Amino acid sequence: MSDELPNPPPQPLEGNPDELMLESIGEIALSPVTVRGIFLLFTRIHWSNPDHYGSMKPKMQNMIWAKDPKVRTVIVDYDYNYDPTKLDQRPAIYVGTTDFDFRKVVVDNRRSQTDDNSGEDYGNIASTNVIIRHIGKTPDESWTMADLTAQFFLGMRKLIQERLKVHAFEAAKLVASRPFERATQQADQQFIVDLILNLQYNAVWLIVREGHRLKTVTYKQSLDDYSASD
Repeated sequence: MSDELPNPPPQPLEGNPDELMLESIGEIALSPVTVRGIFLLFTRIHWSNPDHYGSMKPKMQNMIWAKDPKVRTVIVDYDYNYDPTKLDQRPAIYVGTTDFDFRKVVVDNRRSQTDDNSGEDYGNIASTNVIIRHIGKTPDESWTMADLTAQFFLGMRKLIQERLKVHAFEAAKLVASRPFERATQQADQQFIVDLILNLQYNAVWLIVREGHRLKTVTYKQSLDDYSASD
């Protein structure tokens, strides 16, 4: 009897350029746009290699994200790209965020001033929930996908705090599996599990008063000032 799987799993792409972005990810200024992009990148990297699935690899190794549509068997994309009318969009994972709240931590949010007094540095605490939605064909499939993603981010918690210099990062909740409303009567049932990650980070900005800067210096000295008096 052959030891080969009857349906060999798709192979991950070698040298994924997205992984190189992790080397400089600590230099990215966090904002609503970059937060969503960073967590999409993390999620894609996790689902790009079945070796990341741990003990669930034998069961889940046929699910893989890849840039090549011919290799890709699970979609990982921004939440606004979800289209319930496309029945081939499963299994799928969609990454988005809730509202961003900004909390004052010092009076007037002011932290410091530049040496030449031309700029003022401000900061506060920004917080949001990153929501990673897992869509499967069965409740168990969506639960398993969400659990794998949750384990990945739990394992990445310390690294995310250190590299992104965030104020706080926690896996807050796994929302119970539920059927999603069918787009049409003929559509197959879809089951959803949301992973909710709580993120807080320091939002800082600099206000420079250009009119305050000293741009020119006019200097005039009369030679008479140096003449010897009688």
